[in-house]
Amino acid sequence: MNKTFLKIPLINRDERKKQVANALSLSSLESQEPSKETMQFFEQYIDGTITQDEILEYTLERYKQINEDKIYEVTFKKEILDEFAS
Repeated sequence: MNKTFLKIPLINRDERKKQVANALSLSSLESQEPSKETMQFFEQYIDGTITQDEILEYTLERYKQINEDKIYEVTFKKEILDEFAS
C-alpha cells in the first residue's frame, strides 16, 4: 500500500477548509496576519497533501530554531558585555 495514501486526512476537503477558516479567525484575534508560508501550509492541508501532524511538526521545529537563535544572540551579547566590563 502506498504510504502517501495513508497520510491523507480522513476528513473531507470542505471540513479541512472550515478548520483552516477557524484557525485563521483565531489567529486574527492577535492582529497578526499569517505568513505566506503559513498560507501555503493551509492550502496544502486543504488539498489533502499534508496532515495536521506534519504542520505541527514543522511549526514546532521552526519555533525551536527561532528560540535557539534568540538564545544564541542573547548569550553572545552577554559575552560581549562581560568582555567590555572586564
